[in-house]
Amino acid sequence: MLCRSGRQGLAARSGSADVRVLAGRAEKSVSALLVNYTIQQPSDRVIELHLANLRPGAKRLLVWRVDQDRKWCSEALELKPVECRDACTAREFQCQILLPADSVAMVSLTDSPAV
Repeated sequence: MLCRSGRQGLAARSGSADVRVLAGRAEKSVSALLVNYTIQQPSDRVIELHLANLRPGAKRLLVWRVDQDRKWCSEALELKPVECRDACTAREFQCQILLPADSVAMVSLTDSPAV
């Protein structure tokens, strides 16, 4: 997941001590790697993701997640996306993402030719 997040690191922050975030940009996409982990009281979270400085237009949002459901393709040896959405964005975009307790997720917003 980290390799897919793009070569250029972006500033990112989380409003929760239990959720850590790394963000990156590639030529036609922005991505966020999210970790929901705590030793005290693990809990599921619905996070609100805010992305800024985007190229306006058609996008595809994909979410991959490492959690207890183990959505894995044994033929291709890779994670299967757990969510796929098409959207038209302005320079800023926000969405909600389910982040179960003790999980890692990657969210990618990629330029799309048409929605």
